[in-house]
Amino acid sequence: MIGELFTKVLSVLYLIPLIRINENIGILNATVTIPFGLFVVFGTLGINILLTSEISKRRDHPSKLRSCLLGALMLLVLLSVSSGLILLIFAKPIVSAMISDPTYLEPIILATRILSIGVLLFSITAYLRTIITAFGYFQLVSASYIIEQILKVGLILLGSFYFVYYKQMDVGIYAIILSISIVVSMIFTLGLYLYKLAKEKLLYIFKEGEVSIHWPFLKTMLWGGVVILAASIYASFFEMIDISMTQHFLQFRVSPEQNDLIRGIYFTSSWKIVFIPISIAGGIITVMMTKIGGNKNDKRHFDTVFNFSLLFGLISMVLLFGVGERAFYFLYNQHSLAIILFQSLLVPAYIVRNILGTYVVSADGKKSSVIISLIIMVIVKIVFNFIFMIFFNFYGVVFSSLLAIIVSIIYLAKVNQDIFIVDHSSNRLKLAMIIISIIACIIVGLLNLLLTDTFVNMLILFVIDIVICGILFLPIFKKMVQISRK
Repeated sequence: MIGELFTKVLSVLYLIPLIRINENIGILNATVTIPFGLFVVFGTLGINILLTSEISKRRDHPSKLRSCLLGALMLLVLLSVSSGLILLIFAKPIVSAMISDPTYLEPIILATRILSIGVLLFSITAYLRTIITAFGYFQLVSASYIIEQILKVGLILLGSFYFVYYKQMDVGIYAIILSISIVVSMIFTLGLYLYKLAKEKLLYIFKEGEVSIHWPFLKTMLWGGVVILAASIYASFFEMIDISMTQHFLQFRVSPEQNDLIRGIYFTSSWKIVFIPISIAGGIITVMMTKIGGNKNDKRHFDTVFNFSLLFGLISMVLLFGVGERAFYFLYNQHSLAIILFQSLLVPAYIVRNILGTYVVSADGKKSSVIISLIIMVIVKIVFNFIFMIFFNFYGVVFSSLLAIIVSIIYLAKVNQDIFIVDHSSNRLKLAMIIISIIACIIVGLLNLLLTDTFVNMLILFVIDIVICGILFLPIFKKMVQISRK
């Protein structure tokens, strides 16, 4: 989790000098990384998540362990190669649907095709990371996250500044530098894991003894992977839908350069900031949900996780609503056009949806409901994107995402209602948290209007926001602790 958090923070910071060099870097970064991220998800299919528990079950049975590992590897190679080939073949139409300015279309297509190799590399790297994690080498995994990110960012910055120094920065060249940096950093991590496995003499599990592929196991892994995919891919789907639809929507209202600038702010710069608390909550939720089964005590545990996660999401929303816009300006030397204020509303919604999705996947929930919820979300998202953009311009994509997530939450809660306990005190707490967060947003919003746009005032406002959150939410927190102890 520490490694993941470091990665998210660094992804915010390394864009600072690049956006100051060229303000269109944001949309280029999104155009290259979003399709890659989506195809990576299809290439891994959540199998690595399932593999961790399967390894722990079979550690004392070498033949069963080899069967499990080789079967999972076969699936991952098949899926990642297929996914990478699709990205390679369809790189041109995918990029064309996301970019307004045709001047750097070809370099981005080339960058996307380079990253098609990265789909297989990512899949194998994630596979080895799962094995290393299952055998207890947690520090190596955390360190590898950090080293990989530092290497990637270092190569991006060195390559970018080289071209800036010798000639004007070409954003098309940046896209190629970005893709090469991603591939090189993954190759390094892959080599690091192979070295560790060889050093600890763990490679024997692949080569000693005969082994047969257990087909029912592969079927189970494939179905479980599809469910995990449906639980986690909606954010990537939303990004792909938004980046394509907004390109066509804005082309009739602004110039191609303004089109790419606005979308770059939304899909890269501001979203990276907003997603930090979501990532933190996601890591905690995943760990805590592993303890949940199906009895009443487990429902109590779920309710506790739900309440604390909701509280964290609402406080994050208030803080982002208060200082997000100012922080964005001082980081990137450009205004977020208030996009980050609206995006802050998505934080608690994403967290609550992730709680429900994780529970259904990991516990006794109705797993097919996750797949149905994904279909519902995508339909709602596409339909209301059109409607909301007509009335709310570009900000409509945020409102349609919020609506789609809320509809998904209602559906998952209704279908899996047996996971909830009837506890009026807990329900009153949930309602109180929501009301208090609305009050807090109004207060910090008014303070924003009163203070001038300076760095000192941003720090002052941040401290005030924390104090306000402390005063308003502390009684709630104490009550939640009391209930959880009971």
